[in-house]
This record gives sequence, structure tokens and C-alpha cells, in this order.
Amino acid sequence: MAATPPARAASVADRRASAALRQQSTRPTSAATERLRGSIDETRSNVSDVHRKRTTATTTETTRRRVLEQEAILRRTKVPSQPSHASEQRRPSVRPDEQPIPKAATAKTAPTSPSQPWRPTATLLPPTPMHAPLASRISIPPQAKHAPDSVRPPSMAGMSLEKQERALMDDLLYVLLGFEGQYVTFATQRTSTQEPYDPFDEQSRLVGPRYTIASGIDPSLRDLAMQVLKTATHAAALDAFGDVMSRNEYGSVSHALCSAVRKLQKDFLVLVAQLEHSFLDSDSFSLHQMSLQLRKSAHVLSHLYTLAQEVLKENGLLGATTDDNESDEDDEDEFEN
Repeated sequence: MAATPPARAASVADRRASAALRQQSTRPTSAATERLRGSIDETRSNVSDVHRKRTTATTTETTRRRVLEQEAILRRTKVPSQPSHASEQRRPSVRPDEQPIPKAATAKTAPTSPSQPWRPTATLLPPTPMHAPLASRISIPPQAKHAPDSVRPPSMAGMSLEKQERALMDDLLYVLLGFEGQYVTFATQRTSTQEPYDPFDEQSRLVGPRYTIASGIDPSLRDLAMQVLKTATHAAALDAFGDVMSRNEYGSVSHALCSAVRKLQKDFLVLVAQLEHSFLDSDSFSLHQMSLQLRKSAHVLSHLYTLAQEVLKENGLLGATTDDNESDEDDEDEFEN
């Protein structure tokens, strides 16, 4: 029996034809393809147009804003071209109530012109080699004698005795801390027994300030206040003594003495704080009670003041010696007795 011949392999042309037939059967029709491509292109063009419009609008708005800012800066910094107003532009701005007065009218209107505002200030001074490490570096405040009349207190002559006492006690609390009050101020008049007090003079500070009380006060209140003012003078002089004798050139013995004086001054400040609390808390707290509570500290400060004055004399810091300190000590002894 004869064998069957093998099947003949398909030719290359037949394979290509069959592949083309299969591809055509799977592809969409040509019309559907064209419509799809057209819609895609239209969508792309619409998106690009919208993006282009947005970009153009943003760029235009940014450019416009930048131009407006530059114009505002130019208007702000533009210098006027009129030479006649150049000097007026360079002048600092002044308020209507501070307009300058012509020279011709100054002499006529000087008595009625408003006074300058009273703004006393104190600042912290920088340290210098001349200052002791623990010395006070607070600047000296303006004195009451430089204050305008508009801020001066009313006269004591028209006050009752109770109001005079309260006003005087309020001032004495400030004076015990080394400051001026409204009715108790530094003595600025030269007398036969004392020199005017100058807070900017070191020798005057070492001797201690002298105080004056406004006129119109009751004599009994004045006598009690003068006893307290002696203690205030001693306390202020001891503050200056500690600032001066704590310098490096005066040695360790003087430094130890100043340290002991500061400890006693701290107790005195505590007492002043207690007196202030009593003054603010109780209306029945009187000037006589204040002087009685200050008696012990006044005695201690009086002896320290005498010692400090002798030390200053030996170091040649007081110049010519006077007998004022001896008279103060005698008065203090009489008050103690």
C-alpha cells in the first residue's frame, strides 16, 4: 500500500493574505476611526486654547500689578521740581500747635506762649573704670526747680491740717529714698550755714542734700518733718559714700566698711517700705508715728554719717572742713533725749 504524501506548506503569500484578513476583521471601520480621531484633535485644541487664554490673562494681570507698584514708588520718591518749595520739603513735619513763631512776634507773645511739656526721665549709664562694681549707674533725674508752673502742686496754705500732713508724709517717703517731693525739695538757696545742693557735684553728694519745705505748712508739722529730713540727708550721703569708697584705689578696708554700711542701709529700706505700707493702709497713721518708728534707724544712720564724714576728710574728699556736722549731731542727740 502506497504511503500518503505530506501536506504542502503554505506559501508566504498565503500567510500574508490570511493575516491581512484577520487584521481587517478586528479593526473598526474607516468612518468610525476618522470621527474618533477628529474628536480627539478637537478636544486637544480646546484645552490648549483655554490654557493659552489663562496664561495670557495671568501674565497681563501680573504685568499690570507690577506697573502700578512701580508708579506708586515713583510718586512716593519723586522730588518736586519747584526750587521755591525745596526748603519747605526738607523741613521736619510739625504739628499745628508747634508752628514756629516769627522773630518779630516772639518778644510780644513770649509771656503767653505755651510751656514745654515736663517729661523727666532717668537712664542707665554705661559702666566706666571710674565706677565701683556695685555703684549706682542710674542717671540723676531733673530737679524740681526746673519744672514748669503748670505741674507745680497747689499751695499748702489753703489746705486743712489733715491734708497738709498726708501730703507731707507722701513727700517724706520719697525723700527717704533720695528723691524730691512736691513740697519737699532740694535746698538751692545759699545761706549762712549751708551751701546749695548740687546733685551733679560729688562733694555735695558726699555731704548730703539739704531740703526745704514749701511755705504755708503748719509749724508743728514742719518741726516733725525737719527731724525726718535729717535722717534722709544721712541716708543719701551714705549712698554716695558707698559709691565713692568702693572704688579700687581705696583698698579692701574701705570696701569692707562699705559692705557693712550697705547691709545697714538694706534694713533701712525695709523700714521705709513698712512705713509706706502703713501710710497707704491706714488713714490714722500720723507723721508723729512715722518719726517715732524712724528713731532707732535715725540714730544708727547718724553715727554712720559721722564716721563716713571723718573717713572722707582723711582722704581729702570734702575739701575745707566745717562745723555743720557737729551741730547736726548735737541736734540729733537732743532729739534722742
